[in-house]
Amino acid sequence: MGYSGRSRVMRRVMTAVLCIAVIAAVSFCIVVGGQSLKKRKDGHNIPYSVMWENRQYTELIAKGNAVLDKNPMDHTALVYTGFANFYEGISRLNLEDKISYIDQTVFLLRRALLTGSKESASIKYILGKAYYHKGHYYSNLTVKYLSEAIKEGYSSSDIFEYLGLAYADLGDYTSSIENYHKAIDSGSASDQIYVALAYTYLDAGMPDKAEEYLSFILSKTEDKEIKGKSYPVLARLYFDRKDYDNAELCYRQYLVVNPQSADTYYLLGEIYELRGDKATARNLWKRALNLNPNHYKARLKVYG
Repeated sequence: MGYSGRSRVMRRVMTAVLCIAVIAAVSFCIVVGGQSLKKRKDGHNIPYSVMWENRQYTELIAKGNAVLDKNPMDHTALVYTGFANFYEGISRLNLEDKISYIDQTVFLLRRALLTGSKESASIKYILGKAYYHKGHYYSNLTVKYLSEAIKEGYSSSDIFEYLGLAYADLGDYTSSIENYHKAIDSGSASDQIYVALAYTYLDAGMPDKAEEYLSFILSKTEDKEIKGKSYPVLARLYFDRKDYDNAELCYRQYLVVNPQSADTYYLLGEIYELRGDKATARNLWKRALNLNPNHYKARLKVYG
């Protein structure tokens, strides 16, 4: 897999990480016209805040939709229902379900912005994140709305992480790197951000910086997922510069995380072949074939 392919993998990993983070952090309060939405009640005299604070997003969506059926421009219902759709959506494992909720988030919050209310920064913050979860082709709108939210004074622990990922999707690696560093400097960045930053440095043609951040995060983490995304890339960096000892060390560390990796045994075989140890190389290629009998490159090495 090339480095650009690894970046696509990293997008999926970071999307999952950010979903977990935003679900854990959904405790902010929105202000409308100088009054907290926590004081607003629906038609059944139940405060929106009760459902919001209890994260009863399904119930909140149902009640909000009932209000919007009667008054489609009810600002409070638009905001609460839009936000609830977002958090309900990112909690869904089924992609079709998730996108349905995210699409509804975009529809409701864009309508809410038409009212020109004071909490537009909060709306743009959620709207920008919703566009990120819609996929690669909406990254420009993620950048647009999150940048506007920042200009309007909004701050959040994950806003720079989202911007870093969106700029990377757009191929603006300079802006991506800048925002990843802002996330790190804020002290609230996840460890996965260091891996995303390293991948972006690779895409930007700066392998030395990629090595620096991969080595750093590997020195401080016990997370198997991070190790699984970091060791193969770092090994390849060493391999490309003909530092076969460190390349082998990284590949063997990866095998601790993923002992069934046929590709890794094949690559270790290449290292031993370059060292002139063809017997060990052949044994490693046979090991790769044992794990994956259809491994084409290993089959060529063993059977010519």
